[in-house]
Amino acid sequence: MRETRLTPLTPADIRRHLARNLVLGEFFARNARRYPEKPAVVTEEGAFTYRDLDERVNRLANALIDLGVSRGEKVAVFMPNSSRTIESYYAAHKCGAVVVPVNIRLSPKEVQYILDHSDARVLLYDKALEETVRAVRQERLRIEHWVVAGEPEPKGALEYEALVASGRPDEPLVPVDDNDVCYIAYTAGTTGRPKGAMITHKNAAMTAMISIASFRIGPEDRYFVAPPIFHVAGFGAVNICFQVGATVLLKRTFDPKEILKFMASEKATLAVLVPVMWNLILKDPDLSRFDLRSLRLGLSGGAVLQTEIKRKVREVFPSCAGIVDIFGQTEAAPTCALLPEEADRKPGSVGRPLPHIEVRVVGEDGREVRPGEVGEIQYRGPTTFLGYYKEPERTEEAFADGWFRSGDLVRTDEEGFVYVVDRRNDTIVSGGENVYPVEVERVLFEHPKIVEAAVVGIPHEKWGEAVHAFIVLKPGETLTAEELSEHCRKHLAGYKIPRSFDVVAELPRNAAGKVLRRELRRKYGSAIRY
Repeated sequence: MRETRLTPLTPADIRRHLARNLVLGEFFARNARRYPEKPAVVTEEGAFTYRDLDERVNRLANALIDLGVSRGEKVAVFMPNSSRTIESYYAAHKCGAVVVPVNIRLSPKEVQYILDHSDARVLLYDKALEETVRAVRQERLRIEHWVVAGEPEPKGALEYEALVASGRPDEPLVPVDDNDVCYIAYTAGTTGRPKGAMITHKNAAMTAMISIASFRIGPEDRYFVAPPIFHVAGFGAVNICFQVGATVLLKRTFDPKEILKFMASEKATLAVLVPVMWNLILKDPDLSRFDLRSLRLGLSGGAVLQTEIKRKVREVFPSCAGIVDIFGQTEAAPTCALLPEEADRKPGSVGRPLPHIEVRVVGEDGREVRPGEVGEIQYRGPTTFLGYYKEPERTEEAFADGWFRSGDLVRTDEEGFVYVVDRRNDTIVSGGENVYPVEVERVLFEHPKIVEAAVVGIPHEKWGEAVHAFIVLKPGETLTAEELSEHCRKHLAGYKIPRSFDVVAELPRNAAGKVLRRELRRKYGSAIRY
């Protein structure tokens, strides 16, 4: 039971409290004291040392407190990757507020839902997103303060830099607890309204600590972060750097050639990208022009990374040990990782559970399955989220006997390596046989003419469902039914081979970049049959 204090906490009391707790603002402040002159963040606009960035974070935190933001209140951040995005997050962390990251690719209605559902009182946003914000402001929301980064500020909004300048540079000294929620990540689900996953300071701290120990990340590293910070992968990478005093390298947008140029000029030692980003970088025609001998390790998450990409990375980047394939999800990340030295021996695997993470694979009856059998992977450990904000029923449904039910179908081998089969709802049943789309898509991806592919089940008079593929070809390429069938027959059982396919310009995706299979089923009706 927590002791009840009858007298106000003194500054010394609060400093002792922060030192004992795993809170993100204190991690950053600690490294600002340890490495004051070291670059904390480098962007195309410039660099900030740990000392300078910490002062700006303190000023913004105190300014938010002056606006009336108190411990536990929600501060929404609607920005692309930038140093201001990082300042906004850590200022909220220091004043005890809860960050609500908002995906910049969302429509006004989607943004409105998140702001309304999260009970956000403050929105910090980038001027480039003014059109969306203008549409959102027409609705009745709880937002009391609109803060815009960029000039001129619209009527009724505060200007970001003026707000930072108005705050005091000293530490806010708010007694944040590591069981407090530090951010609410809204999952971009493919059905229904998004859910707000509550991540505590302890969750985020342990996620970083596990990654630091497992991947040997230290203060000498310069970590290029490609995923948006409003996603768990992007923020997680920033959090890792600020725990050990490493340097964050950020680009505002993703352009393969510009990314390569930036990584080379800044001598990146680590880089995290999602699979499609790695693929685009490796296919850039000017790749060989850039000196990337500083890169020692790549990381990937968000989807299973194809084995061919892992091999290509080792070939192209001479000093890189390879790519760590990280597996997890918003509610529990990371959970498993396949290390580079294991990639050739265990192709297709996402690795084994990371330290402190307990996993089990269960069948429909809730009992654990044997190695080689397909079941749902479930987790428990210090990185597992607190629950869904304001949704106790959905939170209860997400757990079984204390285990988080991921919804991912996997199998394991005798050594405990995990192989992702698919999401439960995407399974195709053809002639009584289960077909898992990821397995088919991996084979399609290996075809030299194919850039991306997704498969779904479509109605079939005889088999109930048949496999249908949607394929994005390399520019200038064509593909016949015979070519595709011949390729698939080498790798797949007959019932898994697509019976029809469409060539499309791109795959429909949600704001998190995940393929919308439901949209594929609805949108594309014509098919080339063979």
